[in-house]
Amino acid sequence: SDPEGYQLKAEEPRLITVFNERWLAMGADADFSWVGERHGWDLLYRQGAGNREIVDGRVCFRREYFRGVVLGRIRFTGPSAHLFIAAGATEDEAKTKIQHATVLASKLAEERTGRFDDHVAKLAGRPSPLPGREDAIATRAYVMAERFGMRVDGSHVPESGGWWFRTPWFMSIFCGLMHNWQTLELLGRTDLIEGAVRLSLKYQHPETGQLPNRIPELKSHQDQWAENGRLPAEYYQGSGAIVHLFAWLATARPKLDDVLEGELREAFLRSYRCFKAGDPGKRQGTPVLQDNGLLTTLPSYGWMSGRRHVRAEGINVGDLPLRVDRAWQVEDILRFRDGHYAWERYQFPTYYLPEINAKWIRMLELGETLVDDAALVAELREVRRKAVANYKSLFWNPGVGYLYNLVTRDGRVDPMVTSCGLEAAGFLGETVFSRQELEQMWQAVKSHLLVMRHHAGRPAAFGVLAKDSDQRVFLGDEQYHEAVCWPRETPYLVSLLRRIGEQDVVKQLLTTNLDHMLDETVVFFASEILSLPEGVNSAPNPATCHDPVPVKNPMQWASLWCD
Repeated sequence: SDPEGYQLKAEEPRLITVFNERWLAMGADADFSWVGERHGWDLLYRQGAGNREIVDGRVCFRREYFRGVVLGRIRFTGPSAHLFIAAGATEDEAKTKIQHATVLASKLAEERTGRFDDHVAKLAGRPSPLPGREDAIATRAYVMAERFGMRVDGSHVPESGGWWFRTPWFMSIFCGLMHNWQTLELLGRTDLIEGAVRLSLKYQHPETGQLPNRIPELKSHQDQWAENGRLPAEYYQGSGAIVHLFAWLATARPKLDDVLEGELREAFLRSYRCFKAGDPGKRQGTPVLQDNGLLTTLPSYGWMSGRRHVRAEGINVGDLPLRVDRAWQVEDILRFRDGHYAWERYQFPTYYLPEINAKWIRMLELGETLVDDAALVAELREVRRKAVANYKSLFWNPGVGYLYNLVTRDGRVDPMVTSCGLEAAGFLGETVFSRQELEQMWQAVKSHLLVMRHHAGRPAAFGVLAKDSDQRVFLGDEQYHEAVCWPRETPYLVSLLRRIGEQDVVKQLLTTNLDHMLDETVVFFASEILSLPEGVNSAPNPATCHDPVPVKNPMQWASLWCD
């Protein structure tokens, strides 16, 4: 921040420009006067970036302080006005944007109102899952479909969230599309679907078949891709976006044009060949297709990719995968007395993950319809047959009635109950599990993962924890994938409950998630994660002190599921 470096020009009754490395233009559709009175301003963000700390035994949001500047005041003469702000690399660019905005202001407002009314009309033709809350449902669908979206390389894709968390991450996008594609098709926003798929395939790694975690953020990274057809290595590390993309497409089968179908065919073949040739002994290697038809991957492959720091008997090791039980990592540190070797053990694709292999089975299913080589179709069908046959014997934990968190290639199992098992059930359903097993999974979720939120003065189902972990108070990134509630995982629970006829619980989930959207954090949006109401609150509100607490990023597109 450079609050003293701003230069300002009040150019005409309706326009101001500000310069500090980039240009900012502010314009209005009504006359105003400018009163210059520059002075510094100390800014306090009470909730900071959504992280927390323990102060005097109490859990508090970690405040952030900034030094800002007030350049002056705008005084409008009329009773109302629209103020527009636009940024540009040059003064002319910023001014041009403002001129268009002020001229088109009323037209843009009319178009937005028209789109909202059109969406309401389209949704009105469908049965309401919550009679009496149609307006809230329509608002949710409108915000999801219309209030996200940025142009990237000619494609229109949803941002991950807001403010500091706008960069589109492909896993997050595909998770959002998984639970929003029907609504987007109904509302005529298939451009978000095709744009995201096409953009992700553009950056597929030519040798590993992997999609990047996110779009390139720096021009130098874009230049590297233009030069050699791949982004820097860190973009591809631990990315499970490719299997999620194909699993979603196998489940949803959205309408895609023929050119994009051809691009998907080539992307599938590239990935399949890479997985088939994968090497479990390669550090940060690609997924490896095993003889049992299933994939082994890095333990941090996929969305549960957080990292932790572990200290044991004076030995400190950082960058360890949150997906793996902390006790295993302490055990490795104490056994080898070597922090680097303890870290090294988690850098190879030797772990079976239940949700990744559930998606892999669906990916194979789609691949059979994409390829036109009869021999290859037969090969894919045989790999899928083996994967389905071996899935439950590898992952099912009969003592809990749920899936293991992970299984190592040498057969060690982690019984931790996680939402990844719900994902697997959502993708596989009765293809692999019996009705009795699905009911057992619901009982395990109720006992270990279910998060409640009050509605009408009574507790009701709201969502699920990422893990049944003993790390139950979110402070920062080390608890990012521990016992925190991710709303974007809730649709998998809805899917499971509908399969076993638990419609009353489904209604609770829909109701409390609408309440969250309307009552807290950024109104009309949904949080990325929520922490359990545990720890010591310095000023509890009796009406809400038992509800989960929004933390980290205050809005996420994938959390705003609508289908």
